[in-house]
Amino acid sequence: MNETRVDAYRFLLCAAMMHLKWDLQGLIGGFHWWNLGSLRRRYQQVQCARVRAIAFHNLAHFLTHGMRGFDESRFWEDVNRL
Repeated sequence: MNETRVDAYRFLLCAAMMHLKWDLQGLIGGFHWWNLGSLRRRYQQVQCARVRAIAFHNLAHFLTHGMRGFDESRFWEDVNRL
């Protein structure tokens, strides 16, 4: 894999981490455990953050190891499942 493509994956990882941060910031404030609607919204936010973290954790791992063993098609399949 050439360096330009690796840089693109680095950029993608940074963008994903920003979105994860925004997912988690949405959990701060406004949560009322006795309010079913609030509880559902927070649950959905946590699930979104969880799925994003799982998908991009693997990318971070491969980037730190020089992309050895990275399977692009599997990565994009995982992202499509988001």
